[in-house]
Amino acid sequence: MGLVVTFVAGTRLYRAAYKGSGKRSDLVILAAGVWLTASPFVLGLGDTAVSEAKVFDIATGIVLMALAFASLVMLRAAHKPPAAHRET
Repeated sequence: MGLVVTFVAGTRLYRAAYKGSGKRSDLVILAAGVWLTASPFVLGLGDTAVSEAKVFDIATGIVLMALAFASLVMLRAAHKPPAAHRET
């Protein structure tokens, strides 16, 4: 999962610098965060002796989801056309 996040983040930086939007990259990071949060429950890691890994996966997934969501919101705000001023 770390390699996927690193690769997508590098691609996002490249697109932001040279091509514009990085919406797809943000969605992939969001999906990675969802998987990291859900994987301990889906894969049944709650029954293992290593409960710290479960906590770490959930915390990392929540951070990834929050950052991806914030990036999507900022990207949308950057591409929103300015509101026209009405004179009355």
